Amino acid sequence: MATPTEAEVEAVLLDHLGALGYASLNNAVLDADGSAPKRVVEAAL
Repeated sequence: MATPTEAEVEAVLLDHLGALGYASLNNAVLDADGSAPKRVVEAAL
């Protein structure tokens, strides 16, 4: 039995979270404290 790579585990996890309604953001879009900057929040509206 082969051990999945980190990339494969990440892809499966993101697929499952996406199916549950979660979205992933690029780290460049988030502030250091994990919150979205005002410009990103306004763009989403």
